[in-house]
Amino acid sequence: MAMVQPFWSPLINKLAFLGLVSFTFFIYLFPDGRFVPRWSYWIALIPVVAFLPSYILPGSPLDSEKWPQAWVGVVIVIWM
Repeated sequence: MAMVQPFWSPLINKLAFLGLVSFTFFIYLFPDGRFVPRWSYWIALIPVVAFLPSYILPGSPLDSEKWPQAWVGVVIVIWM
């Protein structure tokens, strides 16, 4: 959709980032709404912080699409 209508690209990027954050915190907070163990909060922030530049500055050197695939894999493995 963003390629067909570039006007919508910023909104689509923001919604995609919101989806990443929502999914991440849903996984860590399910079923009782608490981080167990408490330090897992910091693990949940890893993908949010790592992929934030991809959504804010697409195409920049900080964009995860420009990272070596091994780095993306490491971030995802740590997140899981």
